[in-house]
Amino acid sequence: MPLRIEIDHAACRVRQIATDPLALPSDVFGALDEQAAAGAWAYATIADYSSLQTVPQAWQLRAFLDHVAQLSRTHGRRGPVAFVVPDNLALFGMLRMYSLIAEPHVATVQAFPTLAEAEAWLAEQR
Repeated sequence: MPLRIEIDHAACRVRQIATDPLALPSDVFGALDEQAAAGAWAYATIADYSSLQTVPQAWQLRAFLDHVAQLSRTHGRRGPVAFVVPDNLALFGMLRMYSLIAEPHVATVQAFPTLAEAEAWLAEQR
């Protein structure tokens, strides 16, 4: 599965692991739906995109935001999301743009080049 999620209910933490080939936007929608259905929508999420080469287009970012907004109407505000993108500058840039658009509306989102930075930021969000 190109985008799988692991849910730790005891720690209120979700880990997404993305690999190519990732079908956009359907694989992302599926992971978001799975997280919400599992009662983990408000959990902090580490999105490990470190091996991903796929880069979403602007219209796909808007589709992600619309889907998150739709799920948030039912499940409340999404928990903070830290994307880990060490080696793909184009993807890192798109996720930074996503974070700027998402912030006031649906979620607190940041992109980081290392897992350690992402974990530290998530710890500050509590």
